[in-house]
Amino acid sequence: MIIQSISIDIVSIVITSIISIAGIMVPAIIGIFQFKKESYNKRVTEERIRWLNKVREDYSTIMAAYDLKHAGINNYCQPQVDKDYYDKMMFEATQAKYNLISRLNTNKLEGNEYNYYLKDILSKMEFIATDKYIFSDEELSLFKEYMNLMLEAEWQKSKKETN
Repeated sequence: MIIQSISIDIVSIVITSIISIAGIMVPAIIGIFQFKKESYNKRVTEERIRWLNKVREDYSTIMAAYDLKHAGINNYCQPQVDKDYYDKMMFEATQAKYNLISRLNTNKLEGNEYNYYLKDILSKMEFIATDKYIFSDEELSLFKEYMNLMLEAEWQKSKKETN
């Protein structure tokens, strides 16, 4: 009887200990997983915002160079524009063009509807070559509109990820 009573006491102590440890460990483990998920989401959001800022920077470089080259303000028409500055702008715009093309996701259509048109327009833009394709006002307006729509869609994704 005493042995049976001691056995029951030991079993109840072991069960109580297991339940206590589980009560402490389970919330701790859940907290670690939540922290990792929050940390991952924060990192993804930070990278998306960095990506958006770089796209905006490349876009503004391209548009400034396009305006400089195609609005009648170039080295040949306006000698007051410094040739070195002009050449530097054209080179930077060419780099930005290819950076932007490489950032556009065209693997799948869903969620990337604007990217195909943007890639097509960017591919036609020339900054260094003397033969230049001049876009119609409608093409350029559509390019700007699609760029803004694409950036807005990406911004909404990053806002959604933070929640």
